[in-house]
Amino acid sequence: MALPPPITTTVKCWADFPTSGEYIYFYLNPEYPNNNGLGPDVEMGINFNGQDLICSNLTDKGPAGHCRIRTPIFVNNCGSNAGCAGTETKMLLTYSILLVKKSPPTANTDKDLVNFDSYVAARFDGMSGLNMSPTFSIRVSGLKNVKYIPCPATITFSKNTIRFNTVYASNAKPNALADAKDFLLIARRTCDSVFSMSTLMRAAPGSTIDASQNWLIPSLANAQGSTLRNTSVAIELKKDGVRLPFNKEHPIFTKRKETYIEQKIEANLIWLTDKPQVGTFNGGVVMEFFHR
Repeated sequence: MALPPPITTTVKCWADFPTSGEYIYFYLNPEYPNNNGLGPDVEMGINFNGQDLICSNLTDKGPAGHCRIRTPIFVNNCGSNAGCAGTETKMLLTYSILLVKKSPPTANTDKDLVNFDSYVAARFDGMSGLNMSPTFSIRVSGLKNVKYIPCPATITFSKNTIRFNTVYASNAKPNALADAKDFLLIARRTCDSVFSMSTLMRAAPGSTIDASQNWLIPSLANAQGSTLRNTSVAIELKKDGVRLPFNKEHPIFTKRKETYIEQKIEANLIWLTDKPQVGTFNGGVVMEFFHR
């Protein structure tokens, strides 16, 4: 899956004629509603609002069967038979183009994986479907350069369990560091082609995420073995001194060719209060990894 830097653009939309108002949509693969334009090996989509969106995982279909994603842009009825230019709705949109391999792994090949060198990945249009006259389109060129090199990575952790030291309530102060541990993420591969990798972190069952702070809230274990909501400590994970986000894909290994790569991750225990509960706690993180 290829994910270039996000594109941010200002979009202006207005009605062609008076309507009751409608949302604007991203229509994927507008020239090939059956999603076979790129051949059997790859599929194109977009990353929008933090989600990878491709036709094979979308259920919303336009009137002609085009897969589509509703944007936050809403166009109002301007009430004029002369057209609605000048009453446009304007919004900043950020997205990336995805190229996803969908066929099973094969041996290295010089065969072109894509049937076209230039391809319309998406178009903006209204709720009722695609207009006869093309609107704003996103075209991708250079697809003839796409080749497949199978080179999977194996990810391991230097520690599967992080055990913080005993911390004392007398030292507690909101947002202060209570303890810190490091561990390594290790990527091993058998080939030296250039690759990068990102991760998506989620809370494991029993833990929660404080979305405003991007840190993990572990559960507090009581004497009976059940768990209670912990209000004393949180856990943050940092890469190169920067807090890693939860529930959002983030780069973890930058582009390189080495077959063995290490990345240090800092696990910090943070006080939430100056009057903490006494006891043990447990927290867990699930990390998914993506080649980029």
